[in-house]
Amino acid sequence: MYFQHQVTLPGDMLKKVDRMSMAYSIETRIPFLDHRIVELLFRAHKRIKMKGYTNKSILRNAVANHSLPNEILTSSKKGFSVPLRDWFKEEDLDIKIKDILLKNNDNSIYNSKEIEKLINENKEAKSDVENFLWKVIVLRKWLHLRKISLQTVPLVL
Repeated sequence: MYFQHQVTLPGDMLKKVDRMSMAYSIETRIPFLDHRIVELLFRAHKRIKMKGYTNKSILRNAVANHSLPNEILTSSKKGFSVPLRDWFKEEDLDIKIKDILLKNNDNSIYNSKEIEKLINENKEAKSDVENFLWKVIVLRKWLHLRKISLQTVPLVL
């Protein structure tokens, strides 16, 4: 909870809500960030905050008496999804993706011809592999930024 309060909320979740709401001219409020509620829940034991593996049991119990349908009370969390499908259709991003994944490939992580085939099939909507391509891009960039050679990384299949 402390990590989420210090890192995840300000650096990720709140930033996304702010950007998405401003992009679509939606006024949003963050109702549970009142410092008194946060301080109270920091002091509460996790058995009070969670029942078994059910998150937000305090909130669910508090709003249960307000005639909310059961499917809302028992639904799982839903976050913002990244519009990878739309991004990958843009020509300038397509060029950047190919630049990252296909140039200077040491062939130890993937086959460039197969990746190029996947990029093209994804762009032409013949396959739906944007999540896979995104993960390969992130891995490639992460390795590059840390100057990690794939020859030094033991890959277990």
